[in-house]
Amino acid sequence: MEANLRARKLFNQEKKLQYTPHLSVLYGNIASETKAKIISEIGSAFDIELEVESIHLVLSSTNIEPKNWRRLKQFDLSYSNLQTHSTTHIEYG
Repeated sequence: MEANLRARKLFNQEKKLQYTPHLSVLYGNIASETKAKIISEIGSAFDIELEVESIHLVLSSTNIEPKNWRRLKQFDLSYSNLQTHSTTHIEYG
């Protein structure tokens, strides 16, 4: 949540609704009935552990089709990389 607060301050979005971190596994224009069927089959919450090796900063929007989203930066989170790089610097502008 600290990263969220820092990003909102950086982009002057402090008064907007607070973002809730999540992992989305399905994107696109999918019929409500299809979404409901998928959720009924697999559920809407998972109690699992997973190892994340990288995360991606993506330019996306509700009015941009997922196929047109742009990957801006990849951050390597592998253990060996974290030992040698304690911080990541991003330049804006």
